[in-house]
Amino acid sequence: MVEQDAKAAAARLETSGDEPQGPLVWRNWQALLIGQPARINSHSSSGAIVPSWEEWGLYSDARLIGELGLGPYELMLAFPPLDPRLGFAQLTVVARSVNHLLDADGHLRELEEVDIESYAGGDLGDQLAALLSLALDRRVRCGGVLRYALDGDLAGRPMLASHHPPALGPPSRRPVLPSVAGEAKLEDAAPYLRAYAALSASQAVVLQRAANLFADALWWADADPRVAWIKLFGAVETAANLWAGDRSVDPVQILKRRRGRLYGELKKTAPDALEIVARHLSFTLGAQAKMVEFLLAHHPGSPPIRPQFGWAPWDELEQALDVLYDHRSRDLHDGIPFPAPLCEGPISDSEGVAAERFPGLGAEQAGGRWTAKSLPMYLHTFAYLTGGALRRWWLELADAAPGHAPDSDPADARSEPVPGRQIGA
Repeated sequence: MVEQDAKAAAARLETSGDEPQGPLVWRNWQALLIGQPARINSHSSSGAIVPSWEEWGLYSDARLIGELGLGPYELMLAFPPLDPRLGFAQLTVVARSVNHLLDADGHLRELEEVDIESYAGGDLGDQLAALLSLALDRRVRCGGVLRYALDGDLAGRPMLASHHPPALGPPSRRPVLPSVAGEAKLEDAAPYLRAYAALSASQAVVLQRAANLFADALWWADADPRVAWIKLFGAVETAANLWAGDRSVDPVQILKRRRGRLYGELKKTAPDALEIVARHLSFTLGAQAKMVEFLLAHHPGSPPIRPQFGWAPWDELEQALDVLYDHRSRDLHDGIPFPAPLCEGPISDSEGVAAERFPGLGAEQAGGRWTAKSLPMYLHTFAYLTGGALRRWWLELADAAPGHAPDSDPADARSEPVPGRQIGA
């Protein structure tokens, strides 16, 4: 099995000559898989001092239990002094990363052209925290290095110069994500992290970017729900662009499906202009179509625990997504904020289960007025939908990777929601 993993990793690195280098977390894991030993000399050819291992402080407001060791990484509980509490982040997990990377190429690179093919943002700790956040559907953020070792030092030494606990404020009223601080097991992230190591460099970059956006959305949901909505859409669109690939689409059919009223008016009054209009709108409508199709193909279904009222329209999901996409576009391009009712914490039923959508016939607030159809789901419901879809796609990517051996019980890895996740719990 080790030999098979090494060959698969070597193949991924060999075939990535025209691809990006891949995110730091991925590259370090590939180096281990091909047999590159852990670094024992911290003096690099460029003169920089490179730690042989580092420990990163990961913060969360969720109760994370268990421990996990995979590849060059180990996730260890930090046992914070206070009980987990929604909206109050504590140093919950220490992530140790053993460095298997060789020295970077010492040659000066051309700086006349922009190259962002491998750029996903953040350092190794930030990237690992984002992957863990998406895998567990919990808030996880890195505060920086806590400890590091030079020249193979087994004990290491403290390093808090660049460590900064990330700010997370408590909800001002009802929490926007009622169940985000629920208990989760670190080992539940194992199938996803193993799958991450099986991806190609370009796939790993896209997944990392999507995970970053999803993690940001969870973290900022209470402080700025508008930003959370936009981040969630960004995460899905990032994944959908890779998933859709170069599939050919008919602009006229996209116009008919996404803008049915405009299609009908053009066909009736100016049929000769139909194809021209469709072609000019194909980029905008194509992005929307890819996002909607991605969610329809990967969505986890309705939550297993349903509220007594305020059910989201899961049987009319496409229409609901079109409405939400329109809100996002107006917010980004016209400055018209997301509807205020969709940026508030949901009300709960007598059993404490949060409503999935705004339960009224409509709402009027801050100078805006919306019908029930324009308020198809709360932010926590959309986060459940997008998180579930991204995790299914994550495993789908790895299943198609050459040489990837799925977990012994892949059905468990695909079950949604993630263990411990309950809407309104």
